[in-house]
Amino acid sequence: MNKYQSYFNRLEANGSTKQEAKLNTTKRQQYNNFMNSNTLSEVYVNKETDPVHSIVSRIKTQGNFNKRRFLFKPDTPVGLGYFVEYNGFFYLSTEIVDSEIFPELIGELCNAEFPLQTDTKKEIIGYDDNKRPIPKITPVIENIPCVLTTKTYSAIENSLISLPEGTLNIKIPYNPTHVIKINYEIKMRGNTYKVTTISYENVIHEVGYIDIRLQVETWGET
Repeated sequence: MNKYQSYFNRLEANGSTKQEAKLNTTKRQQYNNFMNSNTLSEVYVNKETDPVHSIVSRIKTQGNFNKRRFLFKPDTPVGLGYFVEYNGFFYLSTEIVDSEIFPELIGELCNAEFPLQTDTKKEIIGYDDNKRPIPKITPVIENIPCVLTTKTYSAIENSLISLPEGTLNIKIPYNPTHVIKINYEIKMRGNTYKVTTISYENVIHEVGYIDIRLQVETWGET
């Protein structure tokens, strides 16, 4: 046997090139460190029934404790606009850190639900005098966990500033099957709002999240 053959055999087992072999070896080492972490938790990604492991830490941003960092074991499939369920709360991933070793998401706490009409349901509630059926059409609503805020980031101020009174900003995952139109009307927290703008700038290759701006139409009773 060639004196280098054993080396090449190990190299082939770890990867086809030196770079791949080094990366795979690093992944195995980091995986062991990851699984032995004292802060290891179980989370659910995109409402899957099986949990995955994650190292979770809190992020303080301008006095806001509603952000968390989720570090995942190597090769865990995650992305922008994903839901991460942790300790009974949903977080929407609004940032992703590119890493060959540890996939990393920054999640914002979902503090509300966006009522989205996804379909309609037709049922017969009776018959008229001519024995013709009387239909009743009701909307099918899916309540989607969302990030609700009354503030927006100002590049000029380099800080968060308050939106005009009666204006809300909503972040939800992008879903091509969910069609949201301008002037779509919803009820939220006792008030009636209409959609005024929808931003898709954080959707890349059909993956990500959208920003929805709402304006109050009718104030609820106080």
